[in-house]
Amino acid sequence: MKYLILISSLVLYSFYNEKKIKKIAVKTWNKTDITLREQSSNIEDVLQTYVVLQHSDTIGSIYIVRSYGCKVGGCSAPTKENKQSSTYEAFEFALFLTKNKQIKKVEILNYSGEYGYEICRRKWLNQFQQKPFPYILDENIDGISGATISATHLIESINRILANLKD
Repeated sequence: MKYLILISSLVLYSFYNEKKIKKIAVKTWNKTDITLREQSSNIEDVLQTYVVLQHSDTIGSIYIVRSYGCKVGGCSAPTKENKQSSTYEAFEFALFLTKNKQIKKVEILNYSGEYGYEICRRKWLNQFQQKPFPYILDENIDGISGATISATHLIESINRILANLKD
């Protein structure tokens, strides 16, 4: 099972190559003269990290993250121990941060599950730009009927990244 996940991670990385991520970044920052510099990360579930530069000045960063949702039939909230099980489907998202570590955009890159896809809605994703960290489902982030597990895990992933950046 671990080898299958590793292979899918390599396939995913080749799918979300720098050119595609840069295209989204250009639209997000509304600047055509940006470059991306790859950076390593040891944050759990972060697949790729980029520093966003404009004329050698850092204007932000991008984190490509794997998160988890339920397969049809339901499941419990994923933990480190159980998220590799067959009751979960992985999805990937990009977290775009300003140089001050504020959320500029959250973009779902790949959500192939049949259950929980409501988290892909732009209106729901935009609320991260207007709310304070840490994010808490049903407190400062609106819940979504039918996507509780996907939303919870996406929020946990975002909180984990931001907490690591504050250290």
